[in-house]
Amino acid sequence: RLLNELANLGHHTIPEASRLYTDEIRRQGSTIQQVRADEGAFQNTIIALKHTLETQMLATTVSSPLPDARVFLDRGLPDSVTYYRFTQLDPNEALQHCFARRYSHVFILDPLPLELDGTRVEDEQRALAIDQWLERDYTLMGYTVVRVPVVPVQERLQMVLQYVSTIG
Repeated sequence: RLLNELANLGHHTIPEASRLYTDEIRRQGSTIQQVRADEGAFQNTIIALKHTLETQMLATTVSSPLPDARVFLDRGLPDSVTYYRFTQLDPNEALQHCFARRYSHVFILDPLPLELDGTRVEDEQRALAIDQWLERDYTLMGYTVVRVPVVPVQERLQMVLQYVSTIG
């Protein structure tokens, strides 16, 4: 995975909050259906966790011995706007969290074939629709979205690093 490769190079990374949360809840014996039974509570928990993870990482990077190390997120706060929308929740509730900080770059990786892993609840059609809305929502929030095509992970890594080093 791209995030792992970035971490291996010394960059700070923040994994996907929903996966961290659902994996922990499942370790405690709950099913994904139980976790997602109240979708509003689930989405609110995820956005709060994202905010916490980002805040903790920012505090860590201030004292980083690697001044050029960057922070790469699997999912940013604005992703929640799309997920609120797709779960019939008011996206404005998520939107208020999105202006707490700005990201210098937004990369959206073209989707790989969907793997049903017990955490994902979307089918392939819904996953593709979410992908399109993610790009739309980030663009509406003033970001320039950089699409990264489906190529081997090392090529994706080089594309991202080259873009970041060229653009700053």
